[in-house]
Amino acid sequence: MRTVDILLIFLVIFGLLGWYIWRMLRYTRDTVGENSPFVVKRTYQLTAQEYWNSWTMRINYMLYSVCVLALISPFWALPFRADGASNTGMLTIGYILYGIFWLLCFCLLLHNGILDLNYWHHSRDKTIIFDPQAGTVQFITPTQVLTLRDKAELKKIVAYSNDKPKNSYGYYRLYFAGGEELILTDRSPGLWVVLEYFQHAFTESHYQYFPFIR
Repeated sequence: MRTVDILLIFLVIFGLLGWYIWRMLRYTRDTVGENSPFVVKRTYQLTAQEYWNSWTMRINYMLYSVCVLALISPFWALPFRADGASNTGMLTIGYILYGIFWLLCFCLLLHNGILDLNYWHHSRDKTIIFDPQAGTVQFITPTQVLTLRDKAELKKIVAYSNDKPKNSYGYYRLYFAGGEELILTDRSPGLWVVLEYFQHAFTESHYQYFPFIR
C-alpha cells in the first residue's frame, strides 16, 4: 500500500473520530452544567436544513438510493441464464427471490418516504422556549401559544413508536390542563428537555408498526 493511501485512510478515520468527539463535546456543553436548558434560557426550533440534513435523513438517503436502484433494475438483468431445461428451476427461483427483494425495497421506500414527509409536517413551525429565570415553558405553533408556569399544567404525555433500534419512528401527544393538545415528533429539537422536565406527565406508551401521525 502506498504512503498516500495510508495517509488518506488515516485522515478519514481520525477526521470522523474528531468530528464525532466535537459533536459530543458540543452536545454536552449545551445540555449539562451551567449551560443546561434548566439553568439558562434555550429556544428550540427545527429548520428545513436541520431536518433534511440530519444524520437520520442521511441514512435514509442511502436506503432510498439502494431501493431506487433495485426498483429500476429490470428483471432481465438477473445474473441467471437458462442454458437448458435443467436450469429452468434455478431461473424461476432467481426471479422469485428478486421479486421478494423488489417488493421489500418498494415497501421500505414507501414506508420511510411517507413517514419522513409526515414527521416534517408535524415537526416544523414549532418553537419550544425554556426560561428557567422566568419559570416558564412556551410552546409556540402557527395556531397557538401555550405558556406554562407550573409543571402541573401539562397533564399527560402519550408516546407512540414502532419500537425499533434501527429505522425508528415515534411521536408524542401532549395534553394540557386547558384542553389543548400538541404533537412533538422524535425529530423535534428540545424533545428530551420536555420529557425530562415533565417526567410526571409521561404516563402511556403505545406500539405502532406504522406510526403515522393523523
